[in-house]
Amino acid sequence: MAEISDILTTLLERTRQNKVSWQTTADESAFVAVLGKASVSIEDDYNVGMTLRILNQEGREIESVGGHQPSVRPTLEQLDQLRDIYTMARR
Repeated sequence: MAEISDILTTLLERTRQNKVSWQTTADESAFVAVLGKASVSIEDDYNVGMTLRILNQEGREIESVGGHQPSVRPTLEQLDQLRDIYTMARR
């Protein structure tokens, strides 16, 4: 799997280019996008912050960044990217 920093950079760039179709979920603070056989979700839990989850085709989490007990702890730059992705997904 690609490094999380590469994934975030690509996801942010493609979201800016309107090449990622973010969909709402039952949770008003979460959004999901299908990318090939996998999907990603991003949510803002005000208690733990932004969380991006990468899910396999069965919907199981294979990696996460941010939030509570992430598989990858985000850098400051990655936190900014998460905020930007979330803001665009919400729109």
